[in-house]
Amino acid sequence: MPADNVSDLATRVTLERVDAARRQYFGMFIGAAALEGFGLAAFLLLADLSNRTHLLILVAAILTYGTIGLGLCALGVYTRWWALRIVRAVDGNPIDS
Repeated sequence: MPADNVSDLATRVTLERVDAARRQYFGMFIGAAALEGFGLAAFLLLADLSNRTHLLILVAAILTYGTIGLGLCALGVYTRWWALRIVRAVDGNPIDS
């Protein structure tokens, strides 16, 4: 088998794995978002928002999840940036810092 065919096969297999991982990630993301939405809806239906303790719990939960969500978004951007640098390096394109 010529080296070009082996390289093309390896590239195709790798891209198929990347695509499968992306589909799994988005499926898990949608599932987690639906579960969190269900939990928030249940809390809002069951909470007595005139009770200041319930309101404090709601605000604390929103602030906590907001901070974690922003951190995960920043991590995703950073990881994607490194992945694109690796792809550029493999393709032989110059890498900008």
